[in-house]
Amino acid sequence: MSLTIQQYLIPVLLLIFALVALVYALRMLWLKSWFIGMMRGMFGVALLFVVGGLLLTAKDLLTYKHLAGEQLVATLSFNKNLNGSYNLDLTDAQGDSRSYLLWGDQWQLDARVVKWSNNIPLAPMFRLERLSGRYFSIEQEVKAPKSVYALADDNYGVDVGRLIQHYSSSFPYLDATYGSATYMPSVDGALFEVYMGSTGLITRAINESAKQAVGNWQ
Repeated sequence: MSLTIQQYLIPVLLLIFALVALVYALRMLWLKSWFIGMMRGMFGVALLFVVGGLLLTAKDLLTYKHLAGEQLVATLSFNKNLNGSYNLDLTDAQGDSRSYLLWGDQWQLDARVVKWSNNIPLAPMFRLERLSGRYFSIEQEVKAPKSVYALADDNYGVDVGRLIQHYSSSFPYLDATYGSATYMPSVDGALFEVYMGSTGLITRAINESAKQAVGNWQ
């Protein structure tokens, strides 16, 4: 099964169920008998909530990518400001760029990974969750300015990965759900590439500024 089919299979099935439930709910709400209509109307309204939940679940699933070997997920470039902060440009695998103001001596990227059991012919799926700044010094970590950014949409509180993790015992076909993080020094002019592999996030220094910063840090 191709990754494109895997990417859209479950969301499309959820959309079909949502459409069927929506048609059934509208039919119930259209009935005019008083008591039976009221009872069916309540059930119809409940079905509309189910439709909303299915649509939000499908929308959240589409924010996850399916993993097939090691693949590039983000490119990060840094420019240092006079006040010590950094302008960070993050470009994802689709070429979409976003800019962030980052404080700290290091940057950190977090992701969520969902891995299915061998009985399910689906590749693991992942999503970038958060970008943040870090400090070498514990004292600075406590007192200095912080910068933390969510990379995933709030989606009205519907988070499939979090629900799977919370109710993991109820998902017999789930092998594991876990977080993965990578962090490196922040330095003016540095360029990093972040990959997702079978063991989690991996960072590679691309230009000389980044390689020198990593060498000095290690």
